[in-house]
Formats: sequence, C-alpha cells, structure tokens
Amino acid sequence: MATVLFALLLRDAVVVQLAQQLGADPFKQYLLVAIMGVAGAIGCLLAAAEPQTFRPQWSLAGGFAVSAAAMLAALLVNSWERLVVFSGVAALAAGWVAVVLSMVLRPAIGSEKLGMWIGVGVGLAFALFSLPQIYLAAAAVPALVAAAAAAAGMVAAVALRPRFAATSFSPDYQSRVWLAWIVMLLVLVWMDKAALFVIRGAAVQHEFQWDGWWSQGSTACLHFLIAALAGAAFDRGWAAGMLLLAMVLLLAACNLSQADTQAYAQAQIFYALGASIYVTALVFYPARGGQVWLAAGLLAIARWIGGALGSAMALALGGVPKALLLGIALVGVLAVWQRARLRERRD
Repeated sequence: MATVLFALLLRDAVVVQLAQQLGADPFKQYLLVAIMGVAGAIGCLLAAAEPQTFRPQWSLAGGFAVSAAAMLAALLVNSWERLVVFSGVAALAAGWVAVVLSMVLRPAIGSEKLGMWIGVGVGLAFALFSLPQIYLAAAAVPALVAAAAAAAGMVAAVALRPRFAATSFSPDYQSRVWLAWIVMLLVLVWMDKAALFVIRGAAVQHEFQWDGWWSQGSTACLHFLIAALAGAAFDRGWAAGMLLLAMVLLLAACNLSQADTQAYAQAQIFYALGASIYVTALVFYPARGGQVWLAAGLLAIARWIGGALGSAMALALGGVPKALLLGIALVGVLAVWQRARLRERRD
C-alpha cells in the first residue's frame, strides 16, 4: 500500500505545482516531468541489476528511506535546479522500490489470492489519495503525505519475508505475450495521466465542490471496493475484460470532464473505477510473473515513460484532443486482442 500511495502522490502534477511556485516556465515544467520519467525508469533497471542474493527487505527499506528524504528535501528547496535533483532522486527510488517489491509480493502473500490482496492494498492507497483534503490540496500536503507513506513502507519492509518469487511459466509471460501486456499498460497509464490532469485542473478552475454523494470520502470507498474486486477478477484470469473496461472508463472520464462543467462528479466516478482496475493490474502482472527484468521493463516503460508522455501531452495541449485519445485507446484495444490471440496459440 505504501508503495502505491507514494507513487500516486509523486504524480507529476504535484511536482509541477512545486515548480510553478518557484517560477518555472512551461519548458522547465516539461523538462522536470521528462527527467522524473527517465529517473524512475533508471531506478527500475538498477533494481533489476541488483543481485537477488541481497536481502530484499533491506533493499526495500533503503529505497523507501531515500524516497522519504528526497520528498522532504524537495519541499524545502528554493531553486528549480535543486527541485529537479530531489524529484529525480525520489522518482529513481520509487522505481527501485516498485521492482523489488514485485519480486517479493508473491512469496509474502501467496499465489491463490495474490490479486485480491494487491487490490486491497491499491484500494487503500487510492482511498487516501482521493480524499479532497489531499487530492485538491496545495502541493506541500501530498508531498508530506508521500514522505509519510515512504516512512511507513520503510518500517513495514523490515518485516517482509526475505526471499524472491519463482519464475512463472504462464502463457502471459512467454514471448510476445508480455509485449502485449506492456503496450496495454502503457496505454492505460498514458490515459490515466491525461484524465487526472484534466479532472483535477477542471475541479480546481471551476471550484468544484465535493458535496452530495461524494461527501465524506465516498470516492475513497469506491476506489477501495473496485480495486479489491478487480484483484479478485485478475486471480480468476479475467485480465482482458478488466483492462478493456478500464480503457473505456478512463476514456469516458476524459470526455466528460472536458465536455460539461456539470459532469465532474460523473467523470470522477469513471476515473475512480478505471484507475483502480488498471493500477491493480500494473502491480499484479509483474508480481505474479517473478521475472525481474520483465518487471523492470514493464514498470520503466509503462509507469515512468508512459506517465511522463501522458503528463507532458496534457500540459502542452492544456487538455486531451478526442482524436488523439481515441487513437491511443485503439492501440490498447489492439494490444488486448493480440494478447488473447497469442495466448490461444500457446494454450
């Protein structure tokens, strides 16, 4: 949970807001997003290169400690250059932690209900992240919560079972099928970044009030419930349907938030559903596989590079053109179809 919460709070929107407070121009904001993406990807690859004879709980604890320290330092800097350094270090450490954690989750949780428990952790992280007091707060608030989440993860990591997962021989982890998974998750991360940018920006710009059905953290409850159900669905092998559903929901969230100022609540519902499903998949797939370089490549490309591209697109265009969004979604649908076709050949 701590890893997912830190990743959610280390979103480019938070760091870009810190850069804006330092007077950074748009080009510097784009550059900061790109540097974080590259740093996170490098962290993933460094973690994969680490000998697996090293005790993973200490590797995790060290990564969390660096993450917490870097986020706190980023809050205290008074120049854009120093913000770049500490944000990059935080992203690098987050990439490292994600890969190491993906290798030890299955031994710690077991295979039978791996998806369900991952969904519970993802749901709890999303529940905290989506509270209006954090989600719409000034950048200092989510940055402090991110540091606290990393500190909690550091403590929890020490008690983790010190061994790595065995390699899975499921068709999903054989040649070319894993490439379809990377494309699917890359598309979903891209769409998520774009959707969140639009929804959050619209809510702040129009002073959208979280009242009525959404009061007292109802969004948080929805995130938790859907993530847990999605995890159970992944355990049953319903990956293709769930990922297609996530794409449709994120697509709807983007369209609703840009079309009508009265549709923010509905857009938030669709975003909560879609994001909870795909983030559960982003944790579940590498954790079940037990292949460290596949986990590193997936997270580097989909989470970090895809996330940077999605955020940069939304920042540069001030929104998400429908034609571009539909094109990205089509690529994702084709990847789902390709995965199903390749699995049939290997079953």
